[in-house]
Amino acid sequence: METGTTFDLKARLASWREGLKNHSAIGSDDIQELESHLLDTMDAMRRARLSEEEAFLVAAHRIGHPEELEKQYRCVRPAAVWRDRAQWMIVGIMAMWVVSGVSHLASNLVLLLGGRYAANGVALGYGGLAVQLLLLGGFACLGQRQLAQASVKNNRPLSGVRRLGIPGLMIGLLVTAVVVRISSGLVQVQAVRMISATVFGGYFLVARWGEAILTTAMVFAVGLWIARSQRSIKNAVPILMIVMLFSALTAGCKPGGASGNSGQSTPSNQTAASGFESCLDLAKSDTNAAVEAFLQLDLSKGALFSSGTPLSYSEVEFIKLPQAAMEKVQQQALADLALVKQLVRGVKAKGQQAKSTGNAAHAKECDAQLALLGERLEGPGNLKISQLVGKAIRKMAAE
Repeated sequence: METGTTFDLKARLASWREGLKNHSAIGSDDIQELESHLLDTMDAMRRARLSEEEAFLVAAHRIGHPEELEKQYRCVRPAAVWRDRAQWMIVGIMAMWVVSGVSHLASNLVLLLGGRYAANGVALGYGGLAVQLLLLGGFACLGQRQLAQASVKNNRPLSGVRRLGIPGLMIGLLVTAVVVRISSGLVQVQAVRMISATVFGGYFLVARWGEAILTTAMVFAVGLWIARSQRSIKNAVPILMIVMLFSALTAGCKPGGASGNSGQSTPSNQTAASGFESCLDLAKSDTNAAVEAFLQLDLSKGALFSSGTPLSYSEVEFIKLPQAAMEKVQQQALADLALVKQLVRGVKAKGQQAKSTGNAAHAKECDAQLALLGERLEGPGNLKISQLVGKAIRKMAAE
C-alpha cells in the first residue's frame, strides 16, 4: 500500500539506530546485529510484495521496541549495565567538579573585585555565596530544561552527549575542571595580595562554612529529585538513604568544628575589635596606656581576637588556607604577636616596679593577668605559635 509520500529508507534506518543508541544496555555490536536481522526481514517482506515502507514497519515491529530490547540485554549482560552506570557516575562526579570550580571562580572574582572597595570580609563572603547560589540555580534550571525537552521528544536524557562517547566526555570534563581550578587559584592569589589579612579572614570563614551548607543542600536536593523520578517508592528509599548519609558526611566536614577556636569560628563574631585588640592597637603608640588598659580587662570572658583576624585562627583552620593566604596571615600574625610580647614586657616591668616599691598586691595583680593571658593563648584553639608564646608568658608570670 502506498502512502503518497516518498519513503527514505536511509533516514528511517538512521533514526532507528539512533533510538537504539540511547539505551545503554544495547552496544554498537548489538545494533549492527539487530540491523542485519531487520534488513533480512525486510527482504522477506518485499518478496511477499509489501512496499519498502510496509516492509520496514513490519520488520521493526518484529525486532521489538527499544525499551523491550534493553530489558532483554540487561538480563543477558548485567555486568555491562553496571559498568555503564559506573562510568556515568564518574562523569557525574567530574561534572560536579566543573560546576563547583565555576562557582568557586565566581566567588573569588567577587573577592578580587569587591576587596578593592570594601573593608568588610564577611559582606564579601556572603556576596560570594549569593553568586554561587545563583550559578548553581542556573545549572539546575538548565539541567531540568534539558530533561524536559528530552521527555517531550520521547528521547533519553543526554542523548547528544552520549554520541561523544564516555571517554571523550571524561577528557573534556577533566580538562575543563583543571582549567577552571587553575583560574580560580590564580584569581584567589591575586585577591590575597591586594586585600588585608583581616578582610580575607572574614571572607574565608563565611565562604568555607557557607560552601559546606550549599554542598549539603545541593546533594540532598539531587537525591530528592532522583527519588521523585523513580516510579517505585521501593527504588527511591535506598537512593534517599545514600544521599542523606553523604549529606551528613559533607556537613561533618565543615571547618571550624570541635578543633576550632571556641567562640571565634563563626563569622557573626567579627564585629568591633575586642578589648585585648584595642590594647594592642594602643601599644603601637603608648605602651604605658596600653598596660593600664590591659590590667582593667576581664580576660576570662569572650574571645581575645575578632573572628577573621590572623590570631583568631586555629592551627587546623590555618593549614586549610591557600598557600598565598597562609603566608600573608602568618606574616600579620607574627606582627601581632610582637605587639603581644611588647605589651607583656610592659606589664611585667610594671609589676616588678610595684614589687620594688612595696606594692606586692599590684605586682601580684600584674602576674595574675599575665598568667591568665598565657593560659588563653596556650589553648588548643589557637595557632601553634600563639600557644608557644602563651606558654612563655605563663612561665614569665610565675617567675
